[in-house]
Amino acid sequence: MIGCLRAVIPRMRDIDGWAFRPSFGRRRPTLRLVHSPFGQGMNQPMFTRTALFEGKILEGQEDAFFSAVEERLLPIWQRLPRVQDVRLYKPVRRDADAPEIFLVLEIDYPSIEAIEEAMASPERELAKSAHEAIMPMYEGRHYHLVSLRLANFLAASG
Repeated sequence: MIGCLRAVIPRMRDIDGWAFRPSFGRRRPTLRLVHSPFGQGMNQPMFTRTALFEGKILEGQEDAFFSAVEERLLPIWQRLPRVQDVRLYKPVRRDADAPEIFLVLEIDYPSIEAIEEAMASPERELAKSAHEAIMPMYEGRHYHLVSLRLANFLAASG
């Protein structure tokens, strides 16, 4: 059995950017994670610019707010130069001591330079103008983080 697994497991070396090495223990083989700081494939870093909208949407404005985000802002974000993926999240639960976040936006780029290019683009100016139109619908603030993806695992189904 172990000889058979030795032939199969090494082929699973690169799973979405993380390298695995077979580790054969006493009873059953396992996969040991070998660190790789890249997202998709061993040589492709992925940077995500995240916008967190903290505060609350004004009463009676929730539908209008999310419609405006989806219809006006999302198409602009998707047109930013070198964007690889855009994701929007509406938080549904939070820890008791967590800030009130009502919208999370994630935009993936291949590099920091790509983010800088997008931030200097005419599309970015359009996004700022569209954002100003939704600002009266909420009270609070929004801010950004830029992160390097360290892992991307798909959950095992079963």
